[in-house]
Amino acid sequence: MITKKEIISIKKLDNKKERYEKGLFIAEGPLLVADLIKRGAKHYKIFTTTKYDFLKNLSSIEYICEKDLLRISSMKTPNNILGLFYIKTQPTIENFIKSDKILILNDIQDPGNMGNILRTAEWLDFKYIVSTLNSVDIYNPKVVQASMGSIMGINIAYLDLEQIKYISRTHCLIATDIIGESICNFKIDFPYAIIIGNEGSGISKELMNMANIILNIPRKNKLNLPESLNAATAAAIIMWHFYYIIL
Repeated sequence: MITKKEIISIKKLDNKKERYEKGLFIAEGPLLVADLIKRGAKHYKIFTTTKYDFLKNLSSIEYICEKDLLRISSMKTPNNILGLFYIKTQPTIENFIKSDKILILNDIQDPGNMGNILRTAEWLDFKYIVSTLNSVDIYNPKVVQASMGSIMGINIAYLDLEQIKYISRTHCLIATDIIGESICNFKIDFPYAIIIGNEGSGISKELMNMANIILNIPRKNKLNLPESLNAATAAAIIMWHFYYIIL
């Protein structure tokens, strides 16, 4: 039976500081939990209302009632199972320097956007992602949920501007902005790093000044269209273009 102390401790993991102090994050739902286990994520404890084949031969499994699951879940409608997993060690900047392509996320705030970007990045083989310090935490429960396990498939580090400047010495930094050159007319050699800007304010002045190249996603026409694309959508288009068209 889950204790009151455990319930309080788990609920605190909604807070970023608590997550990193304990080195744990929450994942919910059978598909996500099963995928994390399959990918080799190490679990601290798993709480479930249902028996699943993927839990066989695993230790630290506790069967609980739906009422208790509701108490520890961050979802409005809990989905049978909640796992506590260990946070991965952040890769060093040297690991990123060795990568031929990097995605740089500049103050991405929305958990859904962050999760979708991570999922698309893994799909298109962008395995190294740099995030500025003010971006949403990838172990935020909503990010974990939206990424559907991709947090285990990519390497992400939260770096300050000085550390990103270090990457700019070895990689061509590509900014995305409406004033830039069309990505359709552009080709580039490795290594490179693509910068995706904040949902509201775009790429910061500091990062824009570091950029070697500024590109944009061309619109069919300029009348009666939104000023910009959703950050996750823009990231998906650019990554797809670089992966399939340029290469």
